[in-house]
Amino acid sequence: MGWLGPGGLFCAGALVPAVPAWAILASRKARGPGVWARAFRPLVIAAMTVLVLLWPWVGHGGVAACDAAFEHKQAVWGVSQEMLGDNTQSKRNQITIQGIATIVVMLLAVACLSVDHEPSSFTWKAVWSVGFFWLLVLGDTLENMLSWCDWGIEESPGIRFVWGASCGGHSCGVIIILSLVWQRLVAFEEVLCLLVGSKVIIQVTGLSGLLMVAAFSLGVFLGQGETFLMYNTALIVFGFVCVFIGVGYISALMSRPLRALWSEARISKGVARRQTTWAANVLLGELIAIYIALISSGLKFLMAAIGGDLTGHMVRESGWNVWNIWVCSILDTLSNILGLVILSGLWHRRTSPSLVHFAERIRRRVERKASSRTSAVTVTRSYSLRSGALSADERTALSAKVDELAHRGLRLESLLDFYARDLLGLDGGTRCMPSFQPTLSTTRDVVREAVIPLSSRGEGSGGVALATMWNQGARVRAARMVTHAWSNIFTHLVAAIVADALGREIYAEEADLLAEGKVGELKAKLREAGTLHQVYWVCSFSINQHASIC
Repeated sequence: MGWLGPGGLFCAGALVPAVPAWAILASRKARGPGVWARAFRPLVIAAMTVLVLLWPWVGHGGVAACDAAFEHKQAVWGVSQEMLGDNTQSKRNQITIQGIATIVVMLLAVACLSVDHEPSSFTWKAVWSVGFFWLLVLGDTLENMLSWCDWGIEESPGIRFVWGASCGGHSCGVIIILSLVWQRLVAFEEVLCLLVGSKVIIQVTGLSGLLMVAAFSLGVFLGQGETFLMYNTALIVFGFVCVFIGVGYISALMSRPLRALWSEARISKGVARRQTTWAANVLLGELIAIYIALISSGLKFLMAAIGGDLTGHMVRESGWNVWNIWVCSILDTLSNILGLVILSGLWHRRTSPSLVHFAERIRRRVERKASSRTSAVTVTRSYSLRSGALSADERTALSAKVDELAHRGLRLESLLDFYARDLLGLDGGTRCMPSFQPTLSTTRDVVREAVIPLSSRGEGSGGVALATMWNQGARVRAARMVTHAWSNIFTHLVAAIVADALGREIYAEEADLLAEGKVGELKAKLREAGTLHQVYWVCSFSINQHASIC
């Protein structure tokens, strides 16, 4: 039972698939395949697959010869004559199903490895991982063919090595899936500035590796007897439970940005809604792909443990356990390939909806309206109004108002003082909006409950723009104009302006500091950057809300 016995051969075989798996995960290549590679790969994949599927005819003389060899093997094992026919038919059905699955995996591998994908290290790894799973299925099919057609294969020492390679391949497949899912979650965390479970994947991967090493070691020292199967089943059940808990935790974390996108899509319009819906669909697809890949792998190993043999090589039995193991293994491989295709965007380019198509639709709609008589009159009036229908006094008043609005900018320091003193009550200020909640109150809430009361004259005769009060009536020309939605969180509006002043593209950190009341820290950063007094134009503050709600 030592390292040179069947257990040692099994363990040695299990180490072989680790080499290509490591090569895939460690590679930094990103470029897609060239023309010749895309043409040559499908030929190699198809040729190897056909050779394995035709092995009963090429190496053993056909189906009848393989059935005879299998029946002889069953008789040697002491199977009754009544069961020989049923077992042989069951084995033939199993071979047929696995052959069909092998063809499906071959087609998927051809489709993936012949695609000229965009330069991406993740996509490159996903493509070659599909090739790895194809080789894994091909090896399982060949081993199953040999167990059907060669009656003495189970007695040869080399079969333990083959079984170990198959078991190690499935284990490496799990490691590959976990690693690529981890890379995808890390990319999400960098973009969203949120934790979505990358550390959970690291913990699950480490645990899976330890459990696999423990299982292989038990196989070496205990052999493949009942004691090994009992301990091995316990290890796999424990690992599956941990994976299931990890997937649930990741789902809970990823549901936050997904809910935010869905909420934004409900209140957005036009191209903004299309882009938000697109982003939500991409994120949902990624979450489904993670579900498919992780849960299917866990179920496969769990079913193998329940069936009584991790490798699934239960040649002596043909009951429902064997069928469940084979079906789960095939479905897991297909699920892993599907998950990789979704995660990598291999078959669908992830280009967000642009303004071009939306603008084209608007142009066609305007042209259709302009073709009608009523619309023509409206357009003519509008044109004449713009081109000179105003009197000289009206044009003068219009120009004066435009100039006045352009000089109603607000300094960023004034906006932060308003947030700290008037909304949070910091720095000796008084809260003018007791209901203000940094993470919930919208811009509409702040305008109605804080901006309008603060900018009123007090005697009921209206008021002025809050920016006018902050500037003490002085003309301050804005350097930048801010567009925003009144339904957005007000803290996010302020955070976005601060992030712009700091030269940052993401405002998550600024929003957190504002919500925590650390306005002084932000002002220090702005002072250091020399942008604390930068002037912005925001309609909520630059428009006189007493005269017209913008």
